[in-house]
Amino acid sequence: MKILRSIPVQVPDERIYMRLGRYRHFAEISSAQKEHFAKTIAAAKSKCRSAAAWEVVPIRSNRDSEVTIEGGDVFASPGLSKLLEGCDQVLLLAVTAGTEICEAAKEASSAAETAIYDAVGSETADAAAAWIQDYVRQGLRPRGLAVAERRFSPGYGGLALSVQEIFFRRLQLAELGMTLTPAFFMIPEKSVTALAGVSRI
Repeated sequence: MKILRSIPVQVPDERIYMRLGRYRHFAEISSAQKEHFAKTIAAAKSKCRSAAAWEVVPIRSNRDSEVTIEGGDVFASPGLSKLLEGCDQVLLLAVTAGTEICEAAKEASSAAETAIYDAVGSETADAAAAWIQDYVRQGLRPRGLAVAERRFSPGYGGLALSVQEIFFRRLQLAELGMTLTPAFFMIPEKSVTALAGVSRI
């Protein structure tokens, strides 16, 4: 298991506008509005503190829609099982944009600013997950291994949200200041856990 407490993630403003649904109407926004949005986005980005933990784990079995990894943990999902066909290992990763961006969203002075802070936090967490995938990919390539582009997260594709507990235990996410609610939601809210296949090139 490895931890990075600082990730140099850069999220283009265009992605923020697309998440907000304003990008297609950008030409209709006044110059004053554009300036206000730009300043708010910049302020939100300054509140993000991206960090991550991950490990690459051997897959012991993949059958009957259940993937069992080294150590005995099981991920039950037809979609994940199919995604990991032909993979000998799997990358488990967790990233967070930090608590500061989440607190700033709660304390924003308007609904519009809250939405911007929320969008920046979400996009930053997604970008951090992609950054870790690429970081691990570069490290494994000399060993003849490839990390898949597609990620698979708890709560999607039939993978129960309760498997968050596996990520928290294996990746020691408390070390990153993260906690898990009884309903298996992550705190800080702008956090992502995911799996990606690792196979031979």
